[in-house]
Amino acid sequence: MQASRIAIAVLSFRPDARQIQFYETLADYGYSVFAFADDDDFVIPPSRHVTYLKIDKQTCVNRGYFLLNPMVAGGKSVPVSAWERALCFFGMNHRKFDHVWFFEDDVFIPRAETIPRIDRRYSDADLLCVPTRVNHFGEITSWDWWTWVPKDILPLPWASALVCVSRVSGRLLAKVDRTVVDSIDRRVNYALQARNRKGPEKFLFIEFLLNTVALHHKLKVAHPPEFATVHFNRPWRLDEVDDRLIYHPVKAISEHDAWRAHLASKRPQGS
Repeated sequence: MQASRIAIAVLSFRPDARQIQFYETLADYGYSVFAFADDDDFVIPPSRHVTYLKIDKQTCVNRGYFLLNPMVAGGKSVPVSAWERALCFFGMNHRKFDHVWFFEDDVFIPRAETIPRIDRRYSDADLLCVPTRVNHFGEITSWDWWTWVPKDILPLPWASALVCVSRVSGRLLAKVDRTVVDSIDRRVNYALQARNRKGPEKFLFIEFLLNTVALHHKLKVAHPPEFATVHFNRPWRLDEVDDRLIYHPVKAISEHDAWRAHLASKRPQGS
C-alpha cells in the first residue's frame, strides 16, 4: 500500500499548532495530511506539510453533509462541524485516495510509525474502527442513538462503533456520499418537522452511518488491536500507556508532546 494514496484528516474545533507539528511527521511517511476546523473564524497558520481546508458550510449543506455529528453540530445555526467538512471533501474526491484516516484532536498517537504499520496489515479493509455492534431487529434500548436512525434511509440491519479514530476506504466514502446526497430532502423534512415539534428529528450520525453503509454493501470491516484503548469516555494516565497502541480520549492536547517524549525516553534503544 502506497502512503501517497492515503490521506489523513485531523478534526478539531481549532487545530493546535503543536499537534499539527506531530502530524507533519506523518507527512514525512508520504501521507497527504489535511486539517479541518469547526470554527469558521479560525485563522489558518502556515505549515510545511499539512493543508488546512476551510470547506464552505453552505457547500456541505447543499450536498447533504449536515448533522452527521449532531453532538457537535446540533447546536449551530448551520449544523456543520469539522466532520461534515472532511466527509464532504473526501466524499467528493473519493477517487483521489484509496483510504482516509480520520483523527479527532483528543486521539493520542504515541508513535507516528504505528499508522503505516497498521496500513501494511490492513491494506484491503474498507473500514478500520473499534469493534462494531450490529442491530438486526431494531431494538432501541442497548444504545441511546438507535432511536435517531432514519429507518427510511438506513433500513435494518444497523451497525455502529466509535469512529473518533478510523480509516475509511475511497470505496466506502463513495457509498456514504451517495447515501448522504440521495437523502437530502428527507433529512431536511425531518429537521423541519422537529423544529415545528411535529415529529422526531433523525440524523445520519457518523457512529452508525459509516458502519451501516459498510454492512449493507458487504464491505470489509476490521478492528486493529491498536484500537483496544479507544473508548468513549475513559480517562487515561501516562503510566498506563503502551506506546504501541492508540488512545482516546486524551483531552489535554497540550500534553501530547510531553507524553511522547517521556515514552520515547523509556523505550529500549533501537526499538
